[in-house]
Amino acid sequence: MNHVPWQEIYRGIPSKIHGDLQFDNIIFDKKNFFLIDWREDFGGNLNYGDLYYDLAKMYGGIEMNYDIIKKGKFSYLEQKNSISYKYDSRKKLMNEIKHQYEKFILHNDFSLKKIEILKCLIYINMSPLHEHPFDKLLFAHGKSQLFKILKKYECISK
Repeated sequence: MNHVPWQEIYRGIPSKIHGDLQFDNIIFDKKNFFLIDWREDFGGNLNYGDLYYDLAKMYGGIEMNYDIIKKGKFSYLEQKNSISYKYDSRKKLMNEIKHQYEKFILHNDFSLKKIEILKCLIYINMSPLHEHPFDKLLFAHGKSQLFKILKKYECISK
């Protein structure tokens, strides 16, 4: 956590946000999209939050399909000095969606680095809100991805 570029993360874009933007909270009626289950505040603020939070939350849902996880289609094994896990990621489809989402992010001049880091922090933060072993999967995945992303952006030595 000492390697997270916190000053960069703190600089957000204040806006009206959903606060829990994930596929479970999006309804499509063949014509329109509707967002449900809005978060009532963002860190105590009722008027606005950080747009990057919603972008990162959606990015996390693209990477890890919560519907599949909720159906128990994952494995988690914790041994003495290692943790291993797998989950059904629908890799081909989700990689294409992820690619399109990243194009949207970059086209709109948002920081992909910031969104990727926030995504990992969201996984870690939401882990205690879930039942075992999903909590462990979220924590392990968040931590593993955070390490990879901090290396990718040279926040830590390769």
